[in-house]
Amino acid sequence: MAATGESLLGSWAKVKGGDFDGIAVQRVMRIRTGGTESEPTVEEAIPSLGHVDYVKGNPNFAGRQSTRIWGAIAGDPEWAVTDEPAPVAPPQAFCRLDLSSKRKVDEWYAGPRKFVDDFVIIPKSREEEDGGEDHVWLLAPVFDAETKTSSFVLLQGDNLSAGPIFEARLNSHIPWGLHGSWYGLSSQHRIKLKNGMS
Repeated sequence: MAATGESLLGSWAKVKGGDFDGIAVQRVMRIRTGGTESEPTVEEAIPSLGHVDYVKGNPNFAGRQSTRIWGAIAGDPEWAVTDEPAPVAPPQAFCRLDLSSKRKVDEWYAGPRKFVDDFVIIPKSREEEDGGEDHVWLLAPVFDAETKTSSFVLLQGDNLSAGPIFEARLNSHIPWGLHGSWYGLSSQHRIKLKNGMS
């Protein structure tokens, strides 16, 4: 695959050129185990949603049945107000999904030529009962292609559409990528590990 410029997601050459038609739609799937059935059941969690990236839930509810999750979707203000499935494209919006009703219930669109990336969910408290699943913050980088700068936004998990309650603008950009970026450390930046290895 590497020799042809392709991966499990398709051709990177096409993606670099702006053609996302060959990318498989990543749908939110729900897997249920532990029932009386011997095999787990798999179902599409939000059939009408379409493509979604970076799906996460409140970490206080990890391992338990939950009703709320958040993700990143392609965003266009005209598309966002419809019930049409999200297209495969760079994500420009965050959404909150209700697994009980199988619907998108909230969304924040970053704006034209602004692209959202992998986010972190921060519970507002350590207690599950204190505010429920929606009682979280979303902290995320946003790349502005117009100014070639990035910012970090802080959104309320229970009210994404209200927009950021805080935005830290950077003077440069953070490389937009697949779940993170890495670089080698020079010898002066190496971390000394407990066992003496570096």
